[in-house]
Amino acid sequence: YNSIIEERMKKKKKLILILSFTFFSILLMILIGSSVYFQSHFYRGTVINEIDLTNKTVVEAALELSSEVESYTLEIVERGDKKEMLKASDIGLRLISDDIILKLKEEQNAQYWLSSFITPRETNLEIDITFDERLLNDKMSTLTCLQSENVIEPKSAYLEYVDGSGYHIVSEIPGSKIKEDLFY
Repeated sequence: YNSIIEERMKKKKKLILILSFTFFSILLMILIGSSVYFQSHFYRGTVINEIDLTNKTVVEAALELSSEVESYTLEIVERGDKKEMLKASDIGLRLISDDIILKLKEEQNAQYWLSSFITPRETNLEIDITFDERLLNDKMSTLTCLQSENVIEPKSAYLEYVDGSGYHIVSEIPGSKIKEDLFY
């Protein structure tokens, strides 16, 4: 009877040993595979200037950032709730270089990818962009807020005498004139 129990215990220990070995082997393969994967991909939670780059390669991240820059639109809100748009494509706005993305990826050590699940990384980078100054000037000259026929000169408030009722304050007129040297 004892030999049967011993035999079952040996089989049980052997099964536990095999299962443990299998479990840790699989876990080790996952860790090594993930380390290899994160040598060329950004960690989970990597955000650059509010653009999520999780699991993207440097090339994919550069394309994503470049796409964001090239689809940028500046909304100009004028007095009287008038709005005009200045699109990146109107002025040739584009990303100059993606070297900064490569440097950020190089800072991420692939062996520490697991830490990204604990502390996601959000980064605000100054990116280099360029635009065509001639296109900008051409676009600016077409804005209705800069057309002389649309400009309302500002006037300060003043006192006005009205017969029989005395002086009244005439409200200011804020106007719509833009200081073009500051606007550009």
